[in-house]
Amino acid sequence: MIIVYAIILVLVAVIAYGVGSMDTLVLASNYVFRTNLRKLGKGNSWISNFRRVYGIKGILMLLATEVVKD
Repeated sequence: MIIVYAIILVLVAVIAYGVGSMDTLVLASNYVFRTNLRKLGKGNSWISNFRRVYGIKGILMLLATEVVKD
């Protein structure tokens, strides 16, 4: 029984690490706005470029995406 719990614990840790390491800015731009953030604006995936391209409305959508991801 302890081995089953250990395997589940390791599996949960690997999934949590994978989801936590995803870049929310890139996820939001690709799946919510259907554009590639790196091809717009100055070409980086930082919050300043995101704000410049999508505006305040985009930042609010980004926060919603972050809540769903977490």
